[in-house]
Amino acid sequence: MFTAPLTIEEYRVLVDVKYHPGAENLKGWALRDKHGRIRGWHPRESGSRTWAHSDDAFRTFIPDTKRRRNLMLLGWEVVATTGICDLTELLHTTRGDHVADEIGQP
Repeated sequence: MFTAPLTIEEYRVLVDVKYHPGAENLKGWALRDKHGRIRGWHPRESGSRTWAHSDDAFRTFIPDTKRRRNLMLLGWEVVATTGICDLTELLHTTRGDHVADEIGQP
């Protein structure tokens, strides 16, 4: 499971995924906050009990039932993705590329 903040090892794994042949067709799950910002990403795994469906993915991203319910009420969601856009956004966020945007810096 890959949720922000990523560890160095998780970051390396996701960079490998991003540059793997066929990554532009990769199906995954994106955990998004109420503002649409990516907070987590994981490839979809059709045979998996934890990554086959969006509800299962949400439970895996946020295992604590009470916290997950509260985040859902606040507008957080798990959405299906294809390609590397959301994965790339998570990598950029991990590197701090969007920090200036969030705090109003030029």
